[in-house]
Amino acid sequence: SSGESSQSNPAAMTPAQTLGWGYGFGLAGVGMLIGLATFLHGQRWLHGIAEPPDRAALRERLGPLSRDGWIYLGGIAMVLLAWQLVQQPRLIGYGLPVTLVAACLFVVVHGLRHCSAPERARLAVVLTLTFFSVVFWALFEQAGSSMNLFADRVVDRRLPGGPTIPASAFQSLNAGFIILLSPLFAALWAALTARGRDPAVPMKFVLGILQAGLGFGALVIGIRLAGEGGTVAMGWLALAYFLHTTGELCLSPIGLSMVTRLTVPVLTGMVMGVWFLATAFAEYLAALLASLAAVPDADRGDTTAALAIYADIFTTLFWAGVIAAGLLWLLSPLLTRMTHGLR
Repeated sequence: SSGESSQSNPAAMTPAQTLGWGYGFGLAGVGMLIGLATFLHGQRWLHGIAEPPDRAALRERLGPLSRDGWIYLGGIAMVLLAWQLVQQPRLIGYGLPVTLVAACLFVVVHGLRHCSAPERARLAVVLTLTFFSVVFWALFEQAGSSMNLFADRVVDRRLPGGPTIPASAFQSLNAGFIILLSPLFAALWAALTARGRDPAVPMKFVLGILQAGLGFGALVIGIRLAGEGGTVAMGWLALAYFLHTTGELCLSPIGLSMVTRLTVPVLTGMVMGVWFLATAFAEYLAALLASLAAVPDADRGDTTAALAIYADIFTTLFWAGVIAAGLLWLLSPLLTRMTHGLR
């Protein structure tokens, strides 16, 4: 929801709000089809990476279908299952932690039985950092909920001359910052690596989580400096999104690379699944945290009351990020040694 003020001010609504959100989701689907077509067209440049090791085995008949036919059918069935599950939030809330714990136990048991001591140590690093990533994503994913409603209800979104920026338009800041900053971060890591000063993976996670917390610190400062009418300058919200994006660039691509580099090949798929299960669980936690920032109906028009509620929850999220980053910073030397030289 984009809140009440946008609903009452048609000039402050985005095309998606006026035409229908289905157009936005439909456009995303078109974009994914274009991406699939690009991938298929460009496969020759992958030099065989990720190709099946035995194509003949995929063509073997298993009953009415070939082996790869059953794989595709199973994929479609899983899409239909996921479609049903996302409509059952309570079931997801119960099922996610159980599935995540079960997957982690499988990885641990397999590591204890079949991996060498260095491989087990690296698996421990991956699982530990995956646990800390839950904190980051739970904070980061406030963007579409509590931060969006914060923008709608208490942020001064007026531009000089009168136009008002729709609250939902601030959701584009993360994507914009990603496009602008990704090349800079890639160049930064490459330059630091060339000088032998590239931070270890645990330290990059520390930086990511810390910046997520500092983003909420910026919002708290903005609330404390609220101007006329009790509204927050939108620069503070932009700063929060900037810090969350720089934190994401320190953690998200690094985390995906970490899984593939530090995990034994036979477990890479399973551990990548654990990473995304942890991310999904963080999304669920993010929704619970956002509910703590709900403004009671009786206070919807009271900016002062709304600011007090947001100040309280954002302060909590600030300290959650700082404390989690501090704990991981203390563990970082040990975790770095446990990688046994792999980065």
